[in-house]
Amino acid sequence: MLKKSSNNEIKNLVLESLESTTGHGIPNLVRNKSWPIKILWFICLSLSTGYCVYNLTKSIVDYFSFSAVTKVSYERLDSIEFPTVTFCNKNPFLVRKPNSQNNMEENLKNQSKDFFDSLLKLNASESSLESFTRFGYSYSYNTLQYKKYLTRVSFSIDDMLISCRFNNFKCTKDDFKVMFVAGLGNCYKFNGATKTGIEKTTIPGQKNGLMLELFSGYPNEEYDLIRSSGIQLFIHNSSTIPFVEFDAINLPTGFETDIWISKQHVSKLPSPFSNCIQNIFSLDSFDSYLYEKCVNLLDRYQQKTCLLLCYHEYVKQQCGCYSPDAFNITFNQACENTNSMAIGCVFEAYAKFHQTGESSKCSHLCPIECNSDNYNFRTFLADFPTPFYAKVLIEHGKINPNLVRNFTTFQNVKDSVLAVNVFYNDISLNVIKEYPAKTFEQLVAEIGGFLGLCVGISLLSVVEIFELIFKIIIIKSNYKRSNEQNKVLPF
Repeated sequence: MLKKSSNNEIKNLVLESLESTTGHGIPNLVRNKSWPIKILWFICLSLSTGYCVYNLTKSIVDYFSFSAVTKVSYERLDSIEFPTVTFCNKNPFLVRKPNSQNNMEENLKNQSKDFFDSLLKLNASESSLESFTRFGYSYSYNTLQYKKYLTRVSFSIDDMLISCRFNNFKCTKDDFKVMFVAGLGNCYKFNGATKTGIEKTTIPGQKNGLMLELFSGYPNEEYDLIRSSGIQLFIHNSSTIPFVEFDAINLPTGFETDIWISKQHVSKLPSPFSNCIQNIFSLDSFDSYLYEKCVNLLDRYQQKTCLLLCYHEYVKQQCGCYSPDAFNITFNQACENTNSMAIGCVFEAYAKFHQTGESSKCSHLCPIECNSDNYNFRTFLADFPTPFYAKVLIEHGKINPNLVRNFTTFQNVKDSVLAVNVFYNDISLNVIKEYPAKTFEQLVAEIGGFLGLCVGISLLSVVEIFELIFKIIIIKSNYKRSNEQNKVLPF
């Protein structure tokens, strides 16, 4: 009897709560005595609830898809770090260097002569570009072979640097550090990481950037086995290594090149929004042998470097040796240029790497960094030098003689000299930053919005449910206590 009374009380309590609930439609459905009106309210409530469930499901699925939106902004700065500028002579060897006390020049002359003789016997099935690609392999091999002798048989900073100004002040050869770049030999780096820090600039414009006049050597058809002459310039972060494959800017002789630069900072969201690397200095950030090798070589991770290592490691796997333009290898690790099978294997591996889809596997082994700084640039050319300024260079060469340059006529100055100006056109930072397409707060707001729109439920409406549960518990508890008191205990 008590149990039946308890159930009736709970039933009445539930009906009373439904009739007084703040949720729309439910009270009308419960208290109406007319069945047609009940059915009408039931249909309306079902449709509204279904629409609400659809939109809530969509909002929740969108939130857990971890999509991102990208915001692009320009931030005006008081000062900005000037990039590291590295330049290399496209001809790594100076075979006519005077007053040298070794026989390396003669060895290089003989090899250059052999290359030139073989060039006259081009394979009829090969185009000139294909043949030069093979010669380029041999040239890279020689650069690696004579790496420790390059200071004796290549263009020194004294030979190449005619004049230099930075931030409207004079700079000298002491502001440049020598570095080896695979395929190009000795190169010279300005504004690398030093104890005094990275140079900054506060004013845009040509005079407040880096202004260089460079000598690239006199062209010679017998010894200069290169496809194009001039200087290759790299604009990069002080913490990164330049690579010929994707960083080089070609500077031709006989021209002044203005390079307008702008700095770009990219910030991506880490997991679960992407698989980008947040800590590029830690070996534990990603499980990949290429990632680990990249960090060990450079003390930091860079995706472009990793992708390049991926190709060179594939060549090593296929041929048992590295292509001579691979980064940070020794001469003994390179495939010999005298071994036709080894050379053929390198070129075959390159073709297979792209044709079989091996290259696409590299992106899985080399994820992108979450934060990176890049430099965008635009170039403008002007004829250089004028006959008047060529005369200035000739006269200046007499005051500060250099046996390698030895300017004499307007034409030999025109054929061997170039000017380049690297500067910011605006002291600002282009920021590309990712944000979550939907935050948790937005998800909660959408849930509340749809519940309020469709069934009139708010956050406080949830309290009504807990209130009902609490009252049911009290009723059960009271009836249970009454039941125990009414039990007759045996004697």
